[in-house]
Amino acid sequence: MKRTPVSFRLAWLLMLLSLLAVAPPAAADEATEEARKHYDAGVVAMEKGDCSAAVVEFEKAMAVKPHYQIAGNLGACEVELKK
Repeated sequence: MKRTPVSFRLAWLLMLLSLLAVAPPAAADEATEEARKHYDAGVVAMEKGDCSAAVVEFEKAMAVKPHYQIAGNLGACEVELKK
């Protein structure tokens, strides 16, 4: 599986953040709920030791609504997968 460069991920994240900044409040609430579902699924997968599945869920959560806690867990899983 080919990984994307860090600079590409950062650019993508910044683009998402700029798009979310103009989202209406109602959409933000829906986004929060969707991101929470993916985040929770990622945490469950991470606790089971399935970092591959956790990465998928954390990336989905980040795509919906970036947050530092999601990024932290995503990073922890990526480090674990590189061991």
